[in-house]
Amino acid sequence: MAALLRANGIPSGISYQKLTRADDDSEGFIIHALNTVYIKEMNKWIRLDARGNNKNVHACFNLNQEILAFKVRPEFGEIDYKDNHDDLDRRLCDILDGCNDILQIHTDFEM
Repeated sequence: MAALLRANGIPSGISYQKLTRADDDSEGFIIHALNTVYIKEMNKWIRLDARGNNKNVHACFNLNQEILAFKVRPEFGEIDYKDNHDDLDRRLCDILDGCNDILQIHTDFEM
């Protein structure tokens, strides 16, 4: 999504959340990537989630409040980094390059 926004002259970046793989922390964590977009008229960056909605996920682009796919639950060790990067995290790319199956993916590091 960042590439599509940038191709259309819209400044965009990438933000991350560390989320549990299950309903609790029993199966470890995953990193969920979001996009950021700069709204020039408002002089601010807004995060948006292009993950796609379903019966349990209701992400929505909103200029006034974040409506992301996943709410972070600190009680399970989840983290919302609220960051803004100009490129993908190289460590995540290396992990993905080394996996043949989504079940092999691990995230033992902090962003």
